[in-house]
Amino acid sequence: ELPMDIPSTEQLIADHKEFMENTQKRQVEVDRICKAKQVKQSATKESRKIPKSKTPIRGSQHDVRETSPDGYGTLGRKQSTEPEFRSPRVKYLWDKWRNVWMLEWERQRVLYDHLAYLKEKERADNFSWDDWRRRFLKFMNHKKSRLTDLFRKMDKDNNGLIPRDEFIDGIIRTKFDTSRLEMKAVADMFDRNNCGLIDWKEFIAALRPDWQEKAPD
Repeated sequence: ELPMDIPSTEQLIADHKEFMENTQKRQVEVDRICKAKQVKQSATKESRKIPKSKTPIRGSQHDVRETSPDGYGTLGRKQSTEPEFRSPRVKYLWDKWRNVWMLEWERQRVLYDHLAYLKEKERADNFSWDDWRRRFLKFMNHKKSRLTDLFRKMDKDNNGLIPRDEFIDGIIRTKFDTSRLEMKAVADMFDRNNCGLIDWKEFIAALRPDWQEKAPD
């Protein structure tokens, strides 16, 4: 079970990176053993070679998203068929080594996803309507987009009301820097009767600075 605080999760990520780096140090040895016992394919079958993926750099935010889980050297290069080995023991080593790498990458993906969730939750727990509306107005002004145009597109029935889920998804689709947890807090402010509908004209009025004193609690 993963910890529910950011510092502990970041420590787990750092520990896991160190573990992966230590595993990478054994790569040359495993490559040497497996390559020596690998059955050479016919020269007519050219296999596409892709560069070795580098070991994740400590502190990098892109080591999981930008590097393939097939980053285990010769063994991980994409091939049209499974490599063949003259020795069953070497085949066993190859399979186990590949499995170790896949488990390592999956573990790191889980840790990063969990960290992202915790940061999103922390931001939502400290949600400030005033801060959110200022950021949203600045974002829309930068895009030079009209708020009324945005919400009229969501208002399919032309009755001034937008379904709650469509309201949340529509703002997220603008690429505004927010999260579903934050958007839930925003929607809760304007879906007072829990009817699942947002009065978008009321929402636009609430975004104006002179409306600040009237903002929902």
